[in-house]
Amino acid sequence: MQYVINNKRTACRVQVSPGHGMGGSHGLVELGPGSAKAESLRRWLAEEALPGVLARLGIVGAHLGEADAAATHVRTDEKNLLQTPDAMARRLVLIEGVNMDAVEVACADVLGDAALRVAGTEDEIGRGFYRLSFAMASPA
Repeated sequence: MQYVINNKRTACRVQVSPGHGMGGSHGLVELGPGSAKAESLRRWLAEEALPGVLARLGIVGAHLGEADAAATHVRTDEKNLLQTPDAMARRLVLIEGVNMDAVEVACADVLGDAALRVAGTEDEIGRGFYRLSFAMASPA
């Protein structure tokens, strides 16, 4: 799998997941809490930031996931084909919305770098924005 590079796949345990639907536009924020502030960052995200994001027009879901290292690093045939092992995030916030503008504005306003640093994020803050093309369901 020579074309798969700089890949991050992280199995997460969902800590908080408020919301009322599944959006077609998604914002992903990767955080690395400092060890001394990990609990205060989790509490701020769960009690203030995610409810604040969810109150925004066009936002339908907000989720906090924390890495499960054991599940992420299970050896598979596919992982043996990778040139370098997958990197792993420590904490992820996923925001779902009805359109990308709503998601980008909510992420910038509520989950901006300055607010995340005050709340306890110490490592680099990663961001990505994605659109859901389709969702499959099992036949009835």
